[in-house]
Amino acid sequence: NLHAIIDPLPASYPNRAAAEAGLANHATVMRQFLLANLRAQSEPPFTLHWVFDLAGIRGELLKTIQADQTATWKSIKCPMLVARGERSDSVTADNLAEMLALNANARGAVIANAGHWVHVDNFQGTVELVTQFLKSVKR
Repeated sequence: NLHAIIDPLPASYPNRAAAEAGLANHATVMRQFLLANLRAQSEPPFTLHWVFDLAGIRGELLKTIQADQTATWKSIKCPMLVARGERSDSVTADNLAEMLALNANARGAVIANAGHWVHVDNFQGTVELVTQFLKSVKR
């Protein structure tokens, strides 16, 4: 659940140690992602701030993700690749089947040894799948 990740995040951290302590309860991959998205101010006190728009994510992205996107999904005309990790509990096999049924331009794939973050859990498998897909698309 994105709310469980995004809602508790502070706007900044005073230093790296505080950020690491504040994010300690997150799974390793998520913690590494969040820590990689903090940058220090160029002036003292060098507070760490997010490189992404945390307020925007809280205000708009979460609403968009939770909104019904069926009409938008059906309207996409270009070839699409929809990949899910075989261990993903965010995008289930049923979700993938539903997405593919809604748009004939969508091709589906399951990436082995991956959860929701396929590119993190199985980078090589993701690269191979995307490369194969891009080579198959007619110009």
